[in-house]
Amino acid sequence: MRLVVAIFFLIAATSARAAEPLVSLDYSNALRIPNRHIQISIGSDGALAVATTSRGKKKVSRQIQIPPVALQELKKELEGVDWEKVSSDKVKGQDGTSVHLSYGKVFASLWSPDYDSEERGLSHIQKIIESIFDLSGLDRTGMPIVPTQNKARLDESSMEATTLWDLLIRPTIGLHFPRFAIFILIALPIEIFCNRRSRRFAPSFSTICLQVLIGVSATAGSYFLYTTDFPPGERLHPASWFYPAAVSALLFAVVTFSVGIWTELRRCQRLTSALRAVTFSLTVFFAITALMTPSEINRALDKMETEKQN
Repeated sequence: MRLVVAIFFLIAATSARAAEPLVSLDYSNALRIPNRHIQISIGSDGALAVATTSRGKKKVSRQIQIPPVALQELKKELEGVDWEKVSSDKVKGQDGTSVHLSYGKVFASLWSPDYDSEERGLSHIQKIIESIFDLSGLDRTGMPIVPTQNKARLDESSMEATTLWDLLIRPTIGLHFPRFAIFILIALPIEIFCNRRSRRFAPSFSTICLQVLIGVSATAGSYFLYTTDFPPGERLHPASWFYPAAVSALLFAVVTFSVGIWTELRRCQRLTSALRAVTFSLTVFFAITALMTPSEINRALDKMETEKQN
């Protein structure tokens, strides 16, 4: 019985130790209104959890995944800290910030490490605190990012946020919006010509509906990408209904077009059939690239963050 109890406690202790975060940062500033209390924990697998508490508001929590390269860089910086020297700092004040930073079994509790950092020998650990805030999607003081800071953040360091519009306008990344707009300007007159000549609206209906769906979603998505910055580690996650709805619409368009174009071929409308087939094929191509855009953007973000770290 004692052996069973001992094994049970051993397993419980091992599980508790495994659940402990690799890095933990507890940051408080009573004089702040937003983000007066910040709790950040980073697991050994790079999972980062950040919880912020503002005056008069509920706690806000979110999780992101840190790229492996960024995690290794952070661990390297933390291992270079002289924890005994940092812990010996006894400077205290009435205002300012209270910081508790731990890495594995070592930790340090400090008052306003950004105050006289060089004189107190805290420059290194202050840079680490700023890096952890940066990885968490906050500014270097732990405050929320405001829209006017977005562009400045893009030009600062190698681990800053990436504006997804810069990815969207690249011809190699997913749906190339300018190219699709040019295609629409050419395709619509062709569809009007074919419809007037053959008087069969079914093929044009499927093509135009698919083009409208792509255009509306691309316009809304472009606005979102243009106004959104993704902190390092965050990725684009489409809604659960996005892929089923998009694939259903694409299949419906293909079936409708096939029925209409078969009727035209039986009536020997070869010219209009060929023009409509080319237009519809290109429309389907743009629809498929639009479906692939979220995953393509996420892969591009992974590649860009890896390149910046190297």
